[in-house]
Amino acid sequence: MKIPKKITPDNIKEAIVQVKFEPSCAPELVLGIFNRICSDLLEFVSGKVVKEEKPSIIIENNEGGFFIDKSSLFKIDVNGNSITFNTQSDSYPGWNEYFDFIESIINKCVENSLFLKIERIGVRYISHFDDITIFDKLKVDISVPFTSINDSTQFRSEFKYKDHRVILTILNYITNKSKEGEIKTSVIDIDVIKQVDSNSYSCNISECIEASHFAQKEIFFNLLSEDFLEGLKPEY
Repeated sequence: MKIPKKITPDNIKEAIVQVKFEPSCAPELVLGIFNRICSDLLEFVSGKVVKEEKPSIIIENNEGGFFIDKSSLFKIDVNGNSITFNTQSDSYPGWNEYFDFIESIINKCVENSLFLKIERIGVRYISHFDDITIFDKLKVDISVPFTSINDSTQFRSEFKYKDHRVILTILNYITNKSKEGEIKTSVIDIDVIKQVDSNSYSCNISECIEASHFAQKEIFFNLLSEDFLEGLKPEY
C-alpha cells in the first residue's frame, strides 16, 4: 500500500518519541548534564513548588519540570534513563520538522557522551476522531458480542511487526471531555517499540526512530478503509 505523507485533518493528539538508555554518569546527574548541553536549544520550565511544613522549618520541593524548544512547539521530559519528546502545539507540525528537532537533541547527547548504551526506542501516536464510530471505518472487522457500533468499546492487541513490538489500542465512540463540553470520540493508539540493547556508538539512533515512525504509519494507514481514508484528503 502507498503510504500518504499527510492527511487533513491529521487528528493527532499525542506524538510521543522516547529513547531509553543507560547513562554514562550517575542517573541523578542526567538532568543537570542534559540542561547544560542543550541550553542553547531548550528552556527549562519548572514544575510546581510544594511546601512541606516540619517543626520550625518549611521545606520547598520542586516537583518535576520539563524542557521546551525556543518556538514552544515541542516538549521534552528527562529523567535518569530516558528522554521523552512530545508535541506541544494544538496542530501537529509534521514529521519532518519534528524529527529534525529530535535529531538535533539526540546528536547533542551523543556528542557529549551522555548515553552509555541505548536500550529501547518507542514511537507512540494517538489520534482522535470526534463524532465518529471508528469500528466501521476500518479494514478489519472488530465486533464484540452484545454491543452495537454506537457503544463505547475498547479493543487492544499486542503483536510483532517487522522487528518491532506493537501495542494497538482502539477506542470506539467514548465520551471525552473538552473545552466545549462532553463529546463522543474514537481513538487509535499505536505504540511501536524497538528493543536495541546496543552501545551508543554502534546504534544509529536516528535510523531506529525513523524506522519506528514509518512502521507506525504503515500500521495506521493499513487499518483504515479506502473510503474513510479518501475522506481524509490524503497527500502522497
